Amino acid sequence: MIITRETDYALRILRALKDGTKKSLPTICEREHVPKQFGYKILKKLSTANLVEIRRGKDGGYILTADLGKLSIYDIVELMESGTPVTACVNDEYTCTYRKEHNGHCHFHNAMRELQDSIDEKLKSITLLDMVK
Repeated sequence: MIITRETDYALRILRALKDGTKKSLPTICEREHVPKQFGYKILKKLSTANLVEIRRGKDGGYILTADLGKLSIYDIVELMESGTPVTACVNDEYTCTYRKEHNGHCHFHNAMRELQDSIDEKLKSITLLDMVK
């Protein structure tokens, strides 16, 4: 898993909403140093995943609906990045010509797979509540 800028911003946005109060997009973006165009796009994704509620209208804004104690960093990375691995060769759909030529044996692949598994395990062990305390 790679933590891209989009995932970083999503984590910041969730941090801004941690107290459960409704906040406007400008307030969230200013507080967390997230560009507004990214903020809106990310909040839509978070809303689609039922982590944030969008309230429209004059008194509209965004409110956290998820339990941050039940969400891991891994969950947010998965949501934002759709499982982008540290390198393409650990992706199940990737066809590696080197491994094909060597009957599936590749020390690089094995090392990267081990690294990916370690990263995933660590990301799964940290909840968003742990991060925002």
